[in-house]
Amino acid sequence: MRPKSQRGKRWTAFAQSPRHEESALFRDHIRWLRQFLHDEALPPGLPPEAYLSKRLERLARYEEHFQALVCGCQAELNRRDRALLQNAEPIAELGISASLLLDSEAVWRRMIAETWKNPPSLRNLDSRQFEEMIAFIFREFGYEVELTKRTRDGGRDIVAVRRAEIAGRYLIECKQPYSGAKIGIAPVRELYAVKVDERATKAILATTSFFTKEARLFFERHRWELEPRDYDGVMEWIRSYLGGHSQ
Repeated sequence: MRPKSQRGKRWTAFAQSPRHEESALFRDHIRWLRQFLHDEALPPGLPPEAYLSKRLERLARYEEHFQALVCGCQAELNRRDRALLQNAEPIAELGISASLLLDSEAVWRRMIAETWKNPPSLRNLDSRQFEEMIAFIFREFGYEVELTKRTRDGGRDIVAVRRAEIAGRYLIECKQPYSGAKIGIAPVRELYAVKVDERATKAILATTSFFTKEARLFFERHRWELEPRDYDGVMEWIRSYLGGHSQ
């Protein structure tokens, strides 16, 4: 086999580094802000000076637009968010205040509220955004949540733990089929196998689509170990979340 070039080795090392993950999180935040304000992508072919000028102008406008939200929820930032704000190098290099990254909680609260007003928009999320939304909702439900990496998730995207009168560990797999096709029995069986292997309390398959008849029958046979959450079921989670935050 042909050995990797030094450039390939350097890229592999960078792609696996915390700095690369932080940069990816930063880009995700900016993408969400752009979607909320319905901004188009910057046109290609801009000179470097013009591109940087437009970027700074847009970022400053985002910061001004969300300043009230940021000021109101800074105290709620958890340690992970604080570390991200402190280590976000693109912010430091551009000389823009770290509050531009915002509190992820404020962003998700707004996004979930808008999804409730416009339910079909749930299907417009990409697969990672869908996973992040479900993880956020479960954290708000009172679970300790671990969102797995985009690759090598071990057959489940989210691990949710509840420590109450009866402790439980729940595995959540998220499916976001872009074609809108129904979820068949194969991924349900795979999730069940992961649940048995990890000895979890229960496994949940959440999707923006629906399940085939065969898949629903499998869920029914294992109703105390598996739970289906189709499009309607996910919207029910959103309704419960909004109900708990409307008081």
